[in-house]
Amino acid sequence: MMFDSTVVIPMLSQPNFLASALRGLVKHSLLSHRILVIYSHPEMQGHVPYQDYTVDISLRGYRKYASIRDYREKRGDWCAEHHIEFHDVTEQALAFEEQYKAGKIYSGGNWEGGHDTAFKDNFGLALVDTEFVVNNFDADFYPGPGWDVP
Repeated sequence: MMFDSTVVIPMLSQPNFLASALRGLVKHSLLSHRILVIYSHPEMQGHVPYQDYTVDISLRGYRKYASIRDYREKRGDWCAEHHIEFHDVTEQALAFEEQYKAGKIYSGGNWEGGHDTAFKDNFGLALVDTEFVVNNFDADFYPGPGWDVP
């Protein structure tokens, strides 16, 4: 399939926000986008997710998905149907963190246990094969109708 652009979403641990963002991208995009979700397993690194919820019909917040894995298990077919790809970079992130802490490389900032957005953005950018890219699309951003039209 030919895509107009690639959307790169670097993830911490907000599967419920991600679910809303992906739903919005699919529903409100006028162009065809390849969507790349770049994530690592924060539970492996002791990261506790911060605000992450979905809202029910009564406008109460609740957690529908416990993790990115849980979301993928429940919505994997829908994601595949809409060309949403998931890339687990846990191993690469942990290896990078080890080299950083050993002083073998310098990333220009603090490394935060595999959750470095720039690391995930760079990983995603290496996978881009479209002319245009929307880099660092936040999981807590819900796009409105026609968000992708200049």
